[in-house]
Amino acid sequence: MNRLQATAAVFAAVATAQFQAGCGMSQDPFERKRAEMVEKTGNCIWNTDGCDMLYYPTNAPITEEAFVARRLGKSRGTKVTAISYCPLSSGFGYFTARKAGDFMDFEYRNGMNYNAAPVFARKLGTDALEMASRFARRENKNFFVSIRMNDTHDGSHSAKHPHPFFPPFKKLHKDCLVGEMEGPGRKGVMTWTSVDYSHAEVREAMKGYVREFCENYDIDGVELDFNRHAMYFRSTFKGGVASEAEIAIMTQLMREIRAITERLGRKRGRPYLLLARTDDSIAHDRAVGYDPTQWMAEGLIDFWIAGGYTRIDEYEDVVAVARRYPKVKLFASMDESRTDGRCGKKRPFIPGRSVWASTGDYAVPFYAACISAAMYAGFDGIWHFNIEESPMPHVVSLDPLDTEGVDKRYYATERDPGDLNWHLKDGVRFLKTPVLDPVRPRKMTTGDTYSFRLTVGDDFAAAARKGKEPSCGVRMITTGSDKVSVRMNGEPLPRDAADGNVLHFAVRKDLVRRGRNEFEIKANAPLSVHDFVLDIKYAASPHQEAN
Repeated sequence: MNRLQATAAVFAAVATAQFQAGCGMSQDPFERKRAEMVEKTGNCIWNTDGCDMLYYPTNAPITEEAFVARRLGKSRGTKVTAISYCPLSSGFGYFTARKAGDFMDFEYRNGMNYNAAPVFARKLGTDALEMASRFARRENKNFFVSIRMNDTHDGSHSAKHPHPFFPPFKKLHKDCLVGEMEGPGRKGVMTWTSVDYSHAEVREAMKGYVREFCENYDIDGVELDFNRHAMYFRSTFKGGVASEAEIAIMTQLMREIRAITERLGRKRGRPYLLLARTDDSIAHDRAVGYDPTQWMAEGLIDFWIAGGYTRIDEYEDVVAVARRYPKVKLFASMDESRTDGRCGKKRPFIPGRSVWASTGDYAVPFYAACISAAMYAGFDGIWHFNIEESPMPHVVSLDPLDTEGVDKRYYATERDPGDLNWHLKDGVRFLKTPVLDPVRPRKMTTGDTYSFRLTVGDDFAAAARKGKEPSCGVRMITTGSDKVSVRMNGEPLPRDAADGNVLHFAVRKDLVRRGRNEFEIKANAPLSVHDFVLDIKYAASPHQEAN
């Protein structure tokens, strides 16, 4: 065992003892400060990436005010309680920050936008992370740096067409990638540029990034994003699942990262919080190569951000896992849904998931439903991802603790589950949430039934106190036939109307349960189900004006 491993083991043992003893933590001023910082983080973290610097408008002035106005300033007046800034735009170790890893000090243009990082560094002597940190301090919000544990936006890199984001680390350590630039293993696989954490060089580089961010920037902690992108070992790239030895490698890495942040935190007299985002299914996470329950059991993280582009487990089941580790805060990852965009004009779907839709509601009813369900199930807060610019203030203005009286759209399938197959062979086998996906419609023959559950977080009594009255209904899309029946919580739903291929079913408000609701679809002829949503809309009570 080397010196760093020994130090990591000591910290792991101390953290585990504190976690298990519980009461002992309050006696340590450092741990009391940790609790204060966790509390200040609040319940709404907004993660924003380095694209505001990487794609800076050519006509925008080189000033801190102009940079802040692009994205960060839009969080003013919203429910955002903490900001997580990702200065990594792509690759492993390429940052729009100057003082950690490899600086994106190169010329790059994309239409009317360009990489302004070197210009800000040269003219103002600053970078994106420093300006974001200063903004967060002025707004009295906790501030985290978000590091992508893997990123494969550079996956189209080739010898003939080098990708500008393919970073120096990968150029120098091609043997540390899960795939090869040329050859049969690369065709059609964008994830080949993922770094393989079985290599010590990769782990040492990641620990170096964490150390450099802590030493050189004013941050409250480090967010380790394992979901962007979830490929960590050559074994999974080749179609297998991670071994116990590989899972152990990632656990040891987390111990060593925690040791670094603890040592530097005690040196400055204030902890560096650690946040980790993984998919919400422990079974899936272990197949990919890591086990968040082990991290939580050892006290290696302060926040578990659960979820991704696909919600795998039901909210209640995720909460049941996290509650075994009461010292760790559980946040629901509210990724943007790309289902509407993937359907386009070729596939029928019920609009409303996309923040970039032209309908003008910026998917607020969709996010309101997701937030309401997660918070009622028992999550401690919400983590927003890939919601930027114009849509951002509309979505993050939703109060995680109070969405009563806000219109909701509870989709059976919120996000395309096919993303799970992108990083793990047959990754969809881990799905426990409903699959009524317009990208991959469910085919049913005569007499087939499909049963599933939706969690509803709405409190109709609380909405009534605001003078809001709900009206409820189900919409679904079928092709091949419209001969279909739907039951909700054991009762058949009457057909209400039809709007083209969108079928409507009436729902009495007293039939809607707060919590899990049971649905059953029965095909009375061969058909395909493309989409399904429970709508809850609120109108002002005739006896009271709307707030």
